[in-house]
Amino acid sequence: MPTWGAGAVRFAVFVLLTEGVPPWIGAAQGQDAPSVVANDNRRPAGRLAGDTLTVQLEAREGVWHPEGTDLPPGFTIEAFAEEGGPLLTPGPLLRVPVGTVVRATVRNRLSRPMVMRGLSDRTDYDSAGVELQPGEAREFRFVARRAGTYYYWGRTSDNRAGLGLYEDGQLLGALLVDAAPPPPNERLLVVQLFVDRADTVNEHHTFLVNGLSWPHTERLQATVGDSLHWRVINASVASHPMHLHGFYYRVDAVGDGKADTLYSPAQQRMAVTQFMLPGRTVALTWSPKRPGHWLYHCHFIAHVDHAQHMADAHPEYAHNHALGGMAGLIVGIEVRPRPGDVAEVPPPPARRLRLFADERAGYFGEHSGYGFVLQEGEEPARDSIRIPGTPILLRRDEPVAITLVNRTHVGISVHWHGIELTSVYDGVPGGAATASGWRR
Repeated sequence: MPTWGAGAVRFAVFVLLTEGVPPWIGAAQGQDAPSVVANDNRRPAGRLAGDTLTVQLEAREGVWHPEGTDLPPGFTIEAFAEEGGPLLTPGPLLRVPVGTVVRATVRNRLSRPMVMRGLSDRTDYDSAGVELQPGEAREFRFVARRAGTYYYWGRTSDNRAGLGLYEDGQLLGALLVDAAPPPPNERLLVVQLFVDRADTVNEHHTFLVNGLSWPHTERLQATVGDSLHWRVINASVASHPMHLHGFYYRVDAVGDGKADTLYSPAQQRMAVTQFMLPGRTVALTWSPKRPGHWLYHCHFIAHVDHAQHMADAHPEYAHNHALGGMAGLIVGIEVRPRPGDVAEVPPPPARRLRLFADERAGYFGEHSGYGFVLQEGEEPARDSIRIPGTPILLRRDEPVAITLVNRTHVGISVHWHGIELTSVYDGVPGGAATASGWRR
């Protein structure tokens, strides 16, 4: 079974659905194979003529570098491409208006049989799939009658049911059916999972967005006041509470890969986190209210911590915790001010507080206890802890400066719920003083 994150303590809950573990093709094998390119899902595949989309897909083997081509290792995986085109992960985007006749030909250029699913009108969901032998091609023809966010996928290993997570885990792509012309700035984010079973000890796993892992994921850009539309597909076998820092978003629709539920204005809700089970989808709208650098990410620590890095070492990240201390299921968002906007100068703090992270040896038998202590009068002793920590009482709109002092023997990360801060984990990775925002 995969090891879902490293470290002694995890404050996270997750759901994992997995299957048997057959022999692994092998990381870094077949390095002379074609490269697999990360797909940002901005260009629809195929040719749309009148009311018919014609597309030729093929499944092939290639080498993928989810942390950039300049970093080892490379992984031999199976992926989709348009016929004669580059291998992509996620696979080529299929996007059509409602009522379009889709004629998708899929050719299996792999050395083993592949079960194909998802190329259908969803009225008769193809849970059994269609098997293609090596070298075989099959045309899937259907009418896209149901508007929504869907996906197609192939399986070649294990029992070939459900979504994959090993070498065939990237055999998937998005299928979007539009009831109306999509907004020009709509973006699609496909959440993926790759498990390297060449790592016989831990079966190292990494979560990704559109084929890449943080800090290599695309930096999305926006301007204050923009109306942003996103579709998100959880094409992994794990659940993810997807969280947006700094802003609320409106949940417009949710789906399960078979059908979408479009919410009426009265049903729509505002949220900062949407829990997504495996195979689920969501459509959302939001508008940034202030400039800065923000994150959209899974809220399970094990899915975004440094253990998600695939390469053995990242010396270039040594002095930047935002890049070296986080990895995996994270997207960065740069929000720029509107032309002519004048940056607000924050008022001086009305209160200054000092909060200590302390440790007391032997508090839990052989184990140390850790807790937060707010200074109230004299500085507290180094081994003074409170579990739970000292309550911090603030007044709305009153500026406060809080200095955090870590007096434990380990590094810590602190997350402030309900307050969006310009710090590594809560706002601007790399520090607010960096002119370019995201430091690489």
